Amino acid sequence: MIKQNRNLYVSHLDKINCECLKISSVWYQYYEPYELDYLESIGFDKVWAFINFVAELPNEEMDIQYAIKDHQLLNREFTFIQCKIVINPKCKLKGYAFKINNEVNAITVSHENIEFDFLNPIVFADENSSTMKSLKQKSGRLLECENKLILEYEKENRDFFNLKQEFQIY
Repeated sequence: MIKQNRNLYVSHLDKINCECLKISSVWYQYYEPYELDYLESIGFDKVWAFINFVAELPNEEMDIQYAIKDHQLLNREFTFIQCKIVINPKCKLKGYAFKINNEVNAITVSHENIEFDFLNPIVFADENSSTMKSLKQKSGRLLECENKLILEYEKENRDFFNLKQEFQIY
């Protein structure tokens, strides 16, 4: 479920999806209470924000993501950034990168409404290899790639977040 207050969107979906990325190419994961203070400082109702970020969570374990449409980009600890994932020169798929602090730590590739997660290869190289095999099977075509994927971001996002344009998968 996505709730809206003017140009502030709050996702209770526990994960970014295509619906979210149609609203905004950048989503932040709510992590620190000071983020609610910031939202109040730029004109959003503190009570509405508290209710929708904290009080009405469907599940206490759930992560909350938010986007502020048509607003300056924010440097937050956890950020989801829409991008195209280049498997090889003939194959570009939609998806997003998950940035922790200043590093892309994971990417999600979308193919025919199925998401494929590639996680930090230092810990998850074997899982990433399995994920790539699954993506190749589901796509029904030969997806040859090296051990890295190329990430293409909107210029404003790439420049603001100073993002690397490669993601090592194994």
